[in-house]
Amino acid sequence: MKLPAAIPPLLVAALVLAPGILPAPTRAGPVEAVKQIRGTGVIHRIDRAQMRLTLTHEPIRELGWPAGTTSVAVSPDLPLGAFWPGQQVVITLDEDGRIIWLEPVLEADAIPPFPEP
Repeated sequence: MKLPAAIPPLLVAALVLAPGILPAPTRAGPVEAVKQIRGTGVIHRIDRAQMRLTLTHEPIRELGWPAGTTSVAVSPDLPLGAFWPGQQVVITLDEDGRIIWLEPVLEADAIPPFPEP
């Protein structure tokens, strides 16, 4: 049995108009831009319970941090399970010095060379 083509639009209309099935749209105010500060470092310790990383980092001039080793707070949304001590990373911090993004640095050997022209 083939359903009429009008069924899907009617189903969509019922879902949209039925109260409680879909959340009511909300009007959000302007989104504030968060200043992002980037740097690189090497992870020494991961404290998942306290959501902190201890790492050696390059100078981070925007925060007034000289090069050194420090314990830094990490955003609770960051999946720390993908990282380990000894790993070189690129860090993105907010203005308060909290890590909001973390990505591994790829070693040159891991990137296949481009073919010669």
